[in-house]
Amino acid sequence: MVNIFVTGATGFFGKNFVNKFKQSKNKLICISRTNLPNCSDFVEYVKGDLLSINDIRNIFEKYRPKIVIHSATEYPNKHSTKFKLFNSNYLTSINLLAVCIEFKITNFINISSASVYNSINKCLTEIDDINPKNNYSLAKYAFEELLSRFSQIGNFKAISLRFFHVYGPFDHKYRLIPSVINSILNNFEKIKLLSSCEQEWDLIYIEDVVNLVESILKNIENWNFETHEIFNVGSGISIKLQEVVYKIREIMQSNIKIDFNHELGEMEFMKADISKLTNYFHWHPSYSLYQGLENTISYFEKIYESQSS
Repeated sequence: MVNIFVTGATGFFGKNFVNKFKQSKNKLICISRTNLPNCSDFVEYVKGDLLSINDIRNIFEKYRPKIVIHSATEYPNKHSTKFKLFNSNYLTSINLLAVCIEFKITNFINISSASVYNSINKCLTEIDDINPKNNYSLAKYAFEELLSRFSQIGNFKAISLRFFHVYGPFDHKYRLIPSVINSILNNFEKIKLLSSCEQEWDLIYIEDVVNLVESILKNIENWNFETHEIFNVGSGISIKLQEVVYKIREIMQSNIKIDFNHELGEMEFMKADISKLTNYFHWHPSYSLYQGLENTISYFEKIYESQSS
């Protein structure tokens, strides 16, 4: 059995990945700042902090993982500070990479972000211009660069997956799709959004992303590249966010009024060219936007009902 060290297991991607993981040949060793019960025979939570290189080293010493999935991140929001974003998205990563080299891991999967790209009105490929617009995207790109260098030094193979707009269960309640769903569930007369939603983005359902990472793990011996490769992860389809909001309202059979506002700094067009990913791993998204939204709505409805009872 191969141990896989996982960061960010309590976050959006991490929760979905851990809950679905059932690969009998592997076991997930998930670092967490709090004590959590193990949810299956394939998953073990271990208390530790990525800001402490000794915590990471002690876990590696005990479990000797050969594979790392790094999804720990701090998303920018009204409670974030520049210092917190830098620590969570950069310093922790340096600690992790240093220990990875020390313990001679073989494979590293990095969860990155399409926010590193320059916003242009075209389908984005992995070689398009980079232009991080905030501390979050800057930290993501900086780590990709570090990973390229460290993977050469440590002689391990690495992948960076640049997620476009992922949505689904366990998403943060303040993000667009959950906030619209919860406003309707709470019978608000109107929802006031902090965006014009004129942006045209590439949305992909979280289960498609989880299935991709599981597929990558199953085929890990067939990674036919030298050190570090970058892949776009999206649906390959773009849609105006206004249409997404209206589609949620339609599925939920609501008449809620939508108040769109304008917020600076949003990328106006985001569409992934996923041909490189498809060619390497023979993967395609399975869920339509409608299916993904239905599943997401169902998840938040269950949460709402449990809190109301």
